[in-house]
Amino acid sequence: MEVPQASRPTLLSLHHLHAATGCTVGEERRSDEAPAVDSAACTEPAFGFNLSDYMGPRALQFLVLLSACIFQLSIASPPACAANACITTPSGSAGGCKNTIAQTTAQTTAVPSFTITTIAGNTRTGYSGDGGPAIDAELNDPRGIVTDPAGNVYFCDRDNNVVRKVDTNGVITTIAGTGVAGYNGDNILGTKAELNEPWRVTIDPAGNLYIADAANDRIRKLAPSGIITTVVGTGQPGYSGDGGPAASATLRIPEQASLDVFGNLYIADTGNNVIRKVSTSGVITTVAGTGFGAGVGNSTGNGAYSGDGGPATQAELNLPVSIALDPSDQIWISDQLNNVIRKVNTSGVISTVAGIYNKIGYTGDGGPATSATFNTPAGIDMDSAGNIYITDAGNNVLRVLLTNGTIQTVAGNGIAGFAGDGGPALKAELDSLRQVAVGTFGDVYIADSFNNAIRKLTPSGPTAGEITNAFGNIQILAANTWLIIKGANLAPAGDSRTWAASDFVNNQLPTSLDGVSVTLNGVKGYVYYISPEQINVLAPPTLAPGLTQVQVTNNGAETAPASVVAQAISPTFFIFGAGPYVTAVHLNSALIGPTTLYPGLSTPANPGETIVLFANGFGPTTTAVAAGSEQQSGALPTLPVVTIGGVAATVQFAGLISPGLYQFNVVVPSTLPAGDASLVATYNGQSTQAGVLLTIQ
Repeated sequence: MEVPQASRPTLLSLHHLHAATGCTVGEERRSDEAPAVDSAACTEPAFGFNLSDYMGPRALQFLVLLSACIFQLSIASPPACAANACITTPSGSAGGCKNTIAQTTAQTTAVPSFTITTIAGNTRTGYSGDGGPAIDAELNDPRGIVTDPAGNVYFCDRDNNVVRKVDTNGVITTIAGTGVAGYNGDNILGTKAELNEPWRVTIDPAGNLYIADAANDRIRKLAPSGIITTVVGTGQPGYSGDGGPAASATLRIPEQASLDVFGNLYIADTGNNVIRKVSTSGVITTVAGTGFGAGVGNSTGNGAYSGDGGPATQAELNLPVSIALDPSDQIWISDQLNNVIRKVNTSGVISTVAGIYNKIGYTGDGGPATSATFNTPAGIDMDSAGNIYITDAGNNVLRVLLTNGTIQTVAGNGIAGFAGDGGPALKAELDSLRQVAVGTFGDVYIADSFNNAIRKLTPSGPTAGEITNAFGNIQILAANTWLIIKGANLAPAGDSRTWAASDFVNNQLPTSLDGVSVTLNGVKGYVYYISPEQINVLAPPTLAPGLTQVQVTNNGAETAPASVVAQAISPTFFIFGAGPYVTAVHLNSALIGPTTLYPGLSTPANPGETIVLFANGFGPTTTAVAAGSEQQSGALPTLPVVTIGGVAATVQFAGLISPGLYQFNVVVPSTLPAGDASLVATYNGQSTQAGVLLTIQ
């Protein structure tokens, strides 16, 4: 089956059941689909209302087809036999249907190589171009950058006091800020809100953007709805509030906020010479720095350099402008005026990992990073392999601290200028690059500040970018869980397909498609889909909690091992398309959702109705999973707690019905009003992704 990359509709074909007996096939097709399949060609017997029989692994299945955060690609129609059934019930579980969807510390010493291009900015200072090509737009001292799961790029156009977006078609727009420096309130549209020198931006799995609104002494949150709020800081410059609510704390020129994989928010509180942490409960603390040399009012002060080998909270910093977090929650700090990069380990001990205190220069490439010199290190970010990228602003180069402790230059020839697009990044000219970000697909983005441009570095070899649970963009893995690996050069050029019947040997799930395979801590995963930019894989059932090394092999060429957190569970709901509606069906197999979701096919759930939800990553069941088997079944040892619209729902059944596919039979609370209701499942102390909705009639 071919999966074209050119366009990415969320749905091409839909198979649903028309009759309780016989299970004939109906289709909704677009004109560019494969022809409809004659239902008479199906020779498999009907199995009654067992939705697991939709899940034949050698055909493209029902739920993966609809749940496009597995693919978000156009897909050809499966054979009609894929639709020979309906719903699994607790008393008649059809477990064992085919589904189409050691902790290590491996390190890499390979130096990444890139080609450079410009994606935004025409090098002229100004504020123009919204609604048109980003490369024709005018910018004014661009700073922090982040990408979303689709590859859209967001950046702070600092001196224009706005945050802008470059979509995947290369069109630029303003999404926050008016262009006027100031603060005019919260709970308004971001495009109506005033910002004051926004420095850097980050994104959470739900799509909220966090903006370091530096001169307003706040961290702002821009929701997907477009509404902006303040989440940290009162707006008054200061250093107070530790141990209390983050919204009541004071900051001083915060230049960056970054999230770890668990949802904690870390802040480079630059003017106070400290790093602060906001827990998921909203409490703020200081995790590095003493506050020595803090500025007065909205100004920076003069910090110091001390504390290596001891508690980070007793160390002195001097203008910490940027931070990066690794999967184990170590904190990496660009201690700018000390011209060093420092690290706080998981025990809270600080050390210098690159640069020499108070020594300015451009030396050390190819040797230990602790013997190298910098000239104003600014932004830092980490790739999936654990390499730290550093914008050496005064030297006009991008350098990388490799996992073996050595340092190299990967972009810029040291000459201040603007040149080199389309060629090797090492031969390009940059000018006071201030921030770096590793993108979703492993590309590296640079805020080439004095050139008023955003530059993009495209890797030359196989590169793993973000690795997440297949739903919810959560960077936490678990055994027997569907995952997405995004990156570059992950499969042969032009090769995009799902597994097929010929890929199964001895009824085992395939571990390789067209020479592409994935290992997790050295154990092969089960590969469902490949393309140069994305792989969908089922984690092996033996994957243990801890730091996991994920590696892709593309016909002998390997990505650097990527480090990702694994836990016992990583619970998420399947969702239709890109969301936010849960993948769910009525007991008659009809789809649940707004009537506009799939016109003529989807209808809301009714209060008091028993419905079926589908999920991922809920962990072991009462029946052990055999590695590679096409058959999985068994109930969860305890039932998850499911709430719909904040009201507890009765869960009648929860368990595996197919490889990595969980089914929940749930009774909708009878008291719920009509409309979209939030849906959350909590299991063993962990909850499913935020923002999932179920439509009630």
